[in-house]
Amino acid sequence: MKFKRESIRDQIRSFQLPLYYYFEKKKYEEETLNAALYNLRSLKLSYLYNKKRNEEKLMQICLNALDFILHEILDPGKTFMADPANERNCKYCPFSYLCR
Repeated sequence: MKFKRESIRDQIRSFQLPLYYYFEKKKYEEETLNAALYNLRSLKLSYLYNKKRNEEKLMQICLNALDFILHEILDPGKTFMADPANERNCKYCPFSYLCR
């Protein structure tokens, strides 16, 4: 799968839960694990994996996307720029000085 920053942003809303899951799965390899977000408005759990979402495929996509992003950030030949899609994100970003 070819990655672009925009497609990653549109397809992967957050890396936090998949990464927590990834490291816990490494720690407890023999256990059956899942991760979920708890919606405070609806009071329902939204699981990371279910019958429709394949664990291995989803983790591979997340890890490959993260690898792409980290290489882009660390590449001295690329200019680090703010994501223009949502200016609100920049408002509280502690690293905004890097792209201004």
